[in-house]
Amino acid sequence: MTNYVKIDRATGDILKRKKAASMERVFDKTSVWIELEKQSQPVYDEDTQKLVSSVTQPDMSDLNVDVSPTAKRVEGWDIVALNAGELNRRKQDKIANLDHTLTRIAEDVMVAIATGQPLERASFPPQVWATINARRSLRGQADV
Repeated sequence: MTNYVKIDRATGDILKRKKAASMERVFDKTSVWIELEKQSQPVYDEDTQKLVSSVTQPDMSDLNVDVSPTAKRVEGWDIVALNAGELNRRKQDKIANLDHTLTRIAEDVMVAIATGQPLERASFPPQVWATINARRSLRGQADV
């Protein structure tokens, strides 16, 4: 099955979408059916990049020229680098995602103090230190 879109040649807007094994198409009308190709999402680094949808289709606005039977609309993706503000928001989101875990750790420390337990590095499991070091790393600080 092939995807098709009916395009208003004057505006380039999509009027209809259809999936068919084949269809008879006329290329000299004010609206025409052309093939639609949908590209799959590419792999990208979510920490430094984002996906932006893209559309490529030929200019069919000149009604004096028939549309090529090979014309197609391609809906795909562009990979774009995150700007400084977006990078900072991503970093802050990662830190915020660790807040619940850090709150639990702080509670454990407070309970240990209140009950007179000795506190030293070995008092806490390795995953506690991994969480703390992950937050410190996101802020550009050295591991503990």
